[in-house]
Amino acid sequence: QPTAGVSEPAKPASPSAAATQPSAATPKPPTPKPAPAATAKPPAATRSPAATPKPDNVVTLSITGDEEHGVILAAAQYEIKKGESVLDLLKRITRGQKIQMEYQGSKAFAYVEGIDNLYENDHGSESGWMYKVNGEFPSKAAGSWIVEPGDTIEWLYTLDLGKDLGAKAP
Repeated sequence: QPTAGVSEPAKPASPSAAATQPSAATPKPPTPKPAPAATAKPPAATRSPAATPKPDNVVTLSITGDEEHGVILAAAQYEIKKGESVLDLLKRITRGQKIQMEYQGSKAFAYVEGIDNLYENDHGSESGWMYKVNGEFPSKAAGSWIVEPGDTIEWLYTLDLGKDLGAKAP
């Protein structure tokens, strides 16, 4: 009797139990799946804003000498410090890259004499170093021009007081 009682209810109950079990089992697997997916999204979202501030505090710097020296420092992005001048940035980057650089004066009286052992007057009295910021030659000394995030700074060696580089005569 116990055997017959178990097998008899099991047969009619199996279809209804099978119908009940899948519906009970179906909600459980989807519930854990959305939870990990929701958990995975916030770290990704957290990483993106963390990477965003870096480009806001970056400039592009390059140094190009005469024909013999060519590109001394290829254009690359560098993090800037608040209130840093073009000269301060050049000093920091050339020191970090182990590129020789010599200057005299400070702030509005700063003057770059030589980079990578290429000096003013090496190619005549009108040769020397000039810099551009965002494609323009500033009328200020490198020591008084404060860099801004996103600037492109180019140090260029001129053979003709900048005329060979597209600079207008003062």
